[in-house]
Amino acid sequence: MFFNWLFESYKWKLLVSKIENVNILTSYKAILSGITAALLTPNRTGEFAGRILFLKPENRVKGSFATFVGSIAQIVITIINGLIGLFVIFRFHNIAQFEKFNPVIYYSLLSVILILTLFAYFNIGKIILTISKIRFLKKYSHFYLICNEYNFYELINVLILSTFRYAIFVIQFYLLFLFFNVNIHFAESYVVVASTYFIMFLIPSFTLAEIGIRGSIILFFGALFSSQLAGILSASTLLWIINLAIPSIIGSLTILNKKSLSI
Repeated sequence: MFFNWLFESYKWKLLVSKIENVNILTSYKAILSGITAALLTPNRTGEFAGRILFLKPENRVKGSFATFVGSIAQIVITIINGLIGLFVIFRFHNIAQFEKFNPVIYYSLLSVILILTLFAYFNIGKIILTISKIRFLKKYSHFYLICNEYNFYELINVLILSTFRYAIFVIQFYLLFLFFNVNIHFAESYVVVASTYFIMFLIPSFTLAEIGIRGSIILFFGALFSSQLAGILSASTLLWIINLAIPSIIGSLTILNKKSLSI
């Protein structure tokens, strides 16, 4: 869990460096505060608000757009791995619920989503620049044109950090599967986790509801590789506690401390 959010802290630090220099400790506090703020908002949208509290007031709007770039990077990695996971499942497993659908449709749809996401990510500056020319948005352009300041290599670095985070998710799940005596190979664990995170990305939800939604999805995919469903569900639940519940408690203390210092 520490390294999971450490990589995210480095990523956010890199992104906001265009606006304001923050040290890694401040960045880590901002990440934990974001987890707390995300707890009651759909698809963790409140995460932006929690993080930018640690920026100067005049930099907070720009900081939210910088955070958005990092979120897109994580989505790109989620889609890439989800595409791989679902390809393996559709290629090697017969799923009754999907028998009436042509697999080519799935591969085509997922490929289109991946290509569009990659295009949007690496051209985010051009897209934002185009949006800024819209008449009623011009007056706000000084806020979101920050997205145009990241070059190709910086965007690649953000993707690499996002990949490290994703690798940690997979390792965490696999270790918990072992802990709960789930008989599953690492490659199979990767396929289950990759498919689960991708489907979760597609389903709007509140962070508090994730534990149930993720549990249902991971049981669906996990049943393809193991009959030890209780262990799979236990691993999913414990990982939610480790990665979100515990950090959100720490983050709430960080927010309270930040507010007390501001008074």
